Amino acid sequence: MAWGIAWLLIVLVEVVVLLKWALSQSFGGNAREHSRTRGRASVTVQATIAMLALVFTACAGLTVPKPAPNHSLGWLLRVGPQGTDQRVACASDSPIPCVLEPAPQGKRIEGTLVVYLPSGNKHHVNGEAVATFLGADEGPTGYTMQIDQTVEEKGHPQVGVTGIVTSAPGNHRIRITLDESGQDLHEPRRHIIDVPVQVR
Repeated sequence: MAWGIAWLLIVLVEVVVLLKWALSQSFGGNAREHSRTRGRASVTVQATIAMLALVFTACAGLTVPKPAPNHSLGWLLRVGPQGTDQRVACASDSPIPCVLEPAPQGKRIEGTLVVYLPSGNKHHVNGEAVATFLGADEGPTGYTMQIDQTVEEKGHPQVGVTGIVTSAPGNHRIRITLDESGQDLHEPRRHIIDVPVQVR
């Protein structure tokens, strides 16, 4: 979505610059001035593209968390008031338990659990991720995300789910159970992650 906004802004800048150049042509001026105007237009567009690329690369450049010790899966949980930006509350490389603060008065907290799948040569990953504190409403209904995906060696394949964080204080869990198989594996690998989560 961020890149979509970036390209929309770029297009708007290009339109404004070209309109200014067209108006300068309509109201006269010599060929040299027109050339300078077009040159300035090109530089303005290029500089805008470069700045937007830097800004949105920085925003999108979220570091993939390292797996916890003795594990090979990374994950993170982002939370924030519904309709606003989410911040990283905890991740596979952060201390446990994961502690979620209560929502501001009159607000609902939204959470997104992201699981980074193991990369492999056409490895098949099958299983589920359970977040007992996420649901379609504020009640502690829990959510189970089914995972069934074939992954490649390159990149950081990921899956995620967004829901409303329960408003009831209590102890919850993130449980990720995945089986990974592939032709280059002697036997399937099982990944099990169990993280305590405290909702205050």
